[in-house]
Amino acid sequence: MKYLPVTTFALLAACGASTGPTYVQPAPIIETATSRADTTLTPMVEVPDFGGAQYRGGIGFGPGQVNSGADARVVGDLSVNVDFGRNAISGRADQFVDRLTGERLGGDLEADLRIYRDAEDTASDAVAGFTDGTLFRPNGTRVDVELDTFGDFYGTSGRRIAGTVEGDASGLALTPDSAVSGVFDVRR
Repeated sequence: MKYLPVTTFALLAACGASTGPTYVQPAPIIETATSRADTTLTPMVEVPDFGGAQYRGGIGFGPGQVNSGADARVVGDLSVNVDFGRNAISGRADQFVDRLTGERLGGDLEADLRIYRDAEDTASDAVAGFTDGTLFRPNGTRVDVELDTFGDFYGTSGRRIAGTVEGDASGLALTPDSAVSGVFDVRR
């Protein structure tokens, strides 16, 4: 359970926020590189080279330059399985919410990524691949998503993987074109 500081509730009260039983569907949380202690890039020699691990977190994207989860229009949960011995990462993103419309989007995205062990230890995209699939609005409208995915390992033994996504989300009606950018952040 997470606890919010008393000052948070004081600010909410000062702004006239209700503390009544109003329920708002929370969007998945996407943590950014500066929000936690796992902000130090993991040297590739410290990333395990055998075994596996599961990571969970979030992904978000939208039009323009999306640099954090707070900037993302569409957010979802992201779970990945890492096979360190095969340098492979596979996963699934689901439970998407369009923050602009408040709609839940059905469907999911599949992640297919590789670990590049020859990457330099200076944020050089040690993880890269694709995240794509089809999401559906409640009215049945398709949102076809194709994202190039780039990231790095952070923290002790690569406890965190975070990075950026860029590509297309046709059917989302973001702008005259379908270009999107975004971020992802998962932890074990």
